[in-house]
Amino acid sequence: MLRANAQRCGRSMLAFAVLLGAILGVSDPGRGEAPTILMGSAISQTEPPPHGEIGQSTVRRYTSHIKQPAVEVRERWFHPGSVLGRHVLTHDQTFYVLDGDADLQVDGVVHNLGTGDMIYAYAGSWVSVRPQGDRPAKLLMAWAAKRATPVGSAVIVGPEHGVRTEPTPWGHVGLSRVQEIFPPAADRQVEFRRRVYLPGARLGRHQIPRDMAVYVISGQGTLGVGDQSHDLSPGLAAYVPRENSIEITQTGPEPLDLLMVWAAAAIDIEAAPPVLANAAALAIKEPPHGGQGMSIVSRMSEKVPNREVELRLRRLLPGAAMAPYTIPRDQVLMVLDGQGELTVDGVSSGVASDQFIYLRTGSTFGLSPRADRPLSLLMLWAADAPASKATWGPEMLLQEPDWYGSDTARTIADNVLQYQSPQGGWPKSTDLSQAPATEASIPTPGDGRANSLDNDATTLPMEFLARVATATNNPTYRQAVVRGIDYLLAAQYDNGGWPQFFPLREGYYSHVTFNDNVMARVLNLLQDVASGQAPYAYIDPKRRAKASKAVDRGVGLILRTQLKADGNLAGWAAQYNERSLEPAWARRYEPPSISGNETVGVVRFLMRQDRPSPRVVAAVEGAVNWLCAVAIRDKRLDRFVNVSGEKDLRIIEDVGAPLIWARFHELSTSRPIFMGRDSVVRYSFADIEHERRVGYGYFGTWPAKLLSEDYPAWRAKWKPRSRDVAASCALPS
Repeated sequence: MLRANAQRCGRSMLAFAVLLGAILGVSDPGRGEAPTILMGSAISQTEPPPHGEIGQSTVRRYTSHIKQPAVEVRERWFHPGSVLGRHVLTHDQTFYVLDGDADLQVDGVVHNLGTGDMIYAYAGSWVSVRPQGDRPAKLLMAWAAKRATPVGSAVIVGPEHGVRTEPTPWGHVGLSRVQEIFPPAADRQVEFRRRVYLPGARLGRHQIPRDMAVYVISGQGTLGVGDQSHDLSPGLAAYVPRENSIEITQTGPEPLDLLMVWAAAAIDIEAAPPVLANAAALAIKEPPHGGQGMSIVSRMSEKVPNREVELRLRRLLPGAAMAPYTIPRDQVLMVLDGQGELTVDGVSSGVASDQFIYLRTGSTFGLSPRADRPLSLLMLWAADAPASKATWGPEMLLQEPDWYGSDTARTIADNVLQYQSPQGGWPKSTDLSQAPATEASIPTPGDGRANSLDNDATTLPMEFLARVATATNNPTYRQAVVRGIDYLLAAQYDNGGWPQFFPLREGYYSHVTFNDNVMARVLNLLQDVASGQAPYAYIDPKRRAKASKAVDRGVGLILRTQLKADGNLAGWAAQYNERSLEPAWARRYEPPSISGNETVGVVRFLMRQDRPSPRVVAAVEGAVNWLCAVAIRDKRLDRFVNVSGEKDLRIIEDVGAPLIWARFHELSTSRPIFMGRDSVVRYSFADIEHERRVGYGYFGTWPAKLLSEDYPAWRAKWKPRSRDVAASCALPS
C-alpha cells in the first residue's frame, strides 16, 4: 500500500468561467484550434457521488465544455462520509490525488492514497473510493475519450435456482432477494439475474458498463435513467444502453420482481493489476522544454504499461520557462499553484492557480512563471495518439530519435515521396503524411500549391525524410533529400534570395520571400547540409560545398536588405522585389513594411553563424535594438464579445503586461500600421474591418524569447564589444 509523502502542491482546481475564443491564429495555416481556458466556480456542482449516491461530493466536469476532447478530465471532491460506489471500469482510468487522503479499492485490494499519489486502473477493474479524515479528498480522474461500441441484443431464458437475500446494492437501502439464473462464466456471453426488491428497497444510482434489459414480473416501482424516470408495472420491459446511470426504487405494497439481462463479457475481463506512483518518489530536477532555468518534474504514468493517458506534474522554478513548441496532440494543463504567462500561437494570457486549459493539436505554446514563486501544473494528454494520425506539420520533427526508424515513420516517408515533383520540390497546404487518393490528387505546377517554399513546403519534408533516411539507411529516402537539395540550389536567385515558388510563378510569389520565414528556413537547412552533420552526414562533399556557397550568398542578401529607422539598422521586410530589392507588396493587407515577425527568424539565423563578422554582429545588434524600441508596453490584446455578439479583438491598457509587437511597421517611422482588404494604411487596430481583426495575426510575442534567452546566450558566446542593447527592453520576468 502506498502512502503519499509528496509536498502538497497548493490548492486544487476551482473551475470555470472564461472561454478564450477561436480567435487565436484563426487564419494561419498549421495552427491548432484556439485553446479553452476554464476558471472560477461556474461549473462546480454539488451532488451525491455516483454508483450508490452515498454522501455528498463536489464535481467539476471540465471536458464536458470541450467539443470532442481527446481526453476526458473530471475533478471530484469526496466530502467526509461520502463513497464512490463499487463499479466496473469500462475504460482505463487514472486517479490522481490533488489533496487529502482516500482509500481506493481496486478488485478487492484497498490502497491508502494521499496527496501526490496516482493509481492507474485498467478496464475491467472493480473500483470504489472512500475519503479518509475530516476534510475532502480531492481526486482528478482522467481517461482517453472513446466512442462506445454497441454490444448487441440479448435473449431472455432461464431456469430458477440459487436464491439469496442481501442488502440492495449501490447504497444498501433495504433488502432484496436475488437469483443468479446464469451467473457470469468464461464460456457465457449473457448474464441473467432475477431480483425481488422488498418494500422500501432501492437500487442506488450507478453507471452500467454494458447494455441491459429489464422485465417486470410483478410489483410496482420506478426506473431512473439519467435525468428521466419511468414507472414500472407487470409486463413492462426496458432496454437501457451501456454507460447510462440508472436507479430502481420499489414503490408499491408488494415486492418488485424484476428479471435483468445483460452481456456478461465485460464482467469477465481479467484486468491487469493497477499501477501506483508517487510524485515525490518520481521527482527529478531538469530544464523544461527549451532549456531555460530549472523545473522539478514527476512523470507519473511513465512506468504504466500500455497506458492510454499520460499524466505529468511539473513545477517551473523562478526564472524557468518552457520555450514555445508545437504539440502533436490535444493537451490539458491544470495550474495547481502560482501565476504564469501562457503564450499560445503568439497570443499571451496570464494564468493562475485553479485554471484548466485545453490546448488543441497543432497549437504552439510556451509557459513561464511570474514573480518570484514557482508555477506548478499538471499536464495530461492521450497517449494512444500516434504520430501517423497527426496533421502534417512541424510536429513531425518533434518525435523521439528511435521513432524515425519505425514502421509508422517509414509509411509516412513513403507517402511523402509520392508528392515530390519532377523538379524536386513539394507542394504547400497538403497533408503529405497521407497517401494521395489518386494520381490526380497530387498537386502539379500551375495549381498554386506545387513546388513551393511557403508554409513549410519542401523544407519540412526534406527535414523529415533526412531523419528517416538516417535512421533506416534507406537509399530511396536519401535520394529524395538529395533531389530536394538540388532543387533549393537551383531556386536561389543570383542575388542570394529565394522566391515562394520555383519554377517562378507570376505575381508577388516571385519576390524574395522572408514571409513565414521562407528565407530563414531554407538557409538553416542548407547550413545544416553544409556542416556535414546528422541528419545530412551522407550528403556528398560537392553538394555540401554548394550549400555552403548558397548560405554565404544568402547572408550577403540579408545584410544588403536590412532596413533602417532614423538612420539606424532595424529589421527586415516580409518580401522584396527580386530585381530592385526594395520592400514589396504581397496580399492587399500585407504592405511594404518592417516586420516584427520575420525579423526574429532572420536574427536567429544570423546568430547561428560561427565566428560572426563585424557586419553580422552589427546586423544582429541593430535588429535587436529596433525590436526593443518598437515593443508595445503596458497594453495587451484583449478577446471580447462585441455589441453584435461576435468574438472580437482589441488593444487595451494593462500596466505591466508582457511586451507585444506589431507585425507591420511603417517604413519611414517604424509606427505600427494596420491594413484591411481595402489596402488603406491605418494606425489604429480598431479601424480595420472585423473580418481582418480576428482573421489575421497583427500582434504577437515573436521576439520575446529571442530577447530574453537567445540574444543573451549569443552575447555570452561571442562577447561582442558593443553594449547589451536588449537590456533596455526591461522584459518582464
